[in-house]
Amino acid sequence: MIWREQMEEFERLAPADVEDGEGGFVPAWGPIDVVMCAFSRTTAGESSEGASERPLDRASAVTDKPVLYGDVLRRKSDGETFRCVGGGFAGSEAPSCATFSFCRCELERWEVPDAD
Repeated sequence: MIWREQMEEFERLAPADVEDGEGGFVPAWGPIDVVMCAFSRTTAGESSEGASERPLDRASAVTDKPVLYGDVLRRKSDGETFRCVGGGFAGSEAPSCATFSFCRCELERWEVPDAD
């Protein structure tokens, strides 16, 4: 299938408290899972923000595992990070009669918060 050929490795990130070396803890984001993801960037012409064709920081994605609202994914090839802003709901996964597994979601570019 063509979309399988476009899949890239992403890491699902989650926040965790890490020792700061001074007896306390600071929040840090680390990988908890690997998700294969194929996505296409959304353009302004496809959104309600305008009719130009300039790319936005949003993408439609197909993943091999469910991605829930708020999940954070980091592309392994370049470190670009996205947050799920839609998907992971009933009807976003493959039908039960399918011979393969996938889930559809909407992603937006996102910056991982600093520990400061």
